[in-house]
Amino acid sequence: MAISPEEKLLNALPLAQWWPSMFEAAGDCASVTWRFLSLSIPEWSVIWFVMLAAAGVYVGLAKS
Repeated sequence: MAISPEEKLLNALPLAQWWPSMFEAAGDCASVTWRFLSLSIPEWSVIWFVMLAAAGVYVGLAKS
């Protein structure tokens, strides 16, 4: 299997040797490993995205 240029670049960074777990990818994205107030990370992301988008629309309309 060929190594991509991006992989070569990441492997050349000093941070890749100091903190290798930061750059390791796990293929188990379907399992929920973390919850806060019974919501997972993607659910919190959607909530914050909607809130920030609504705030942006509000500020944009308030200035016009």
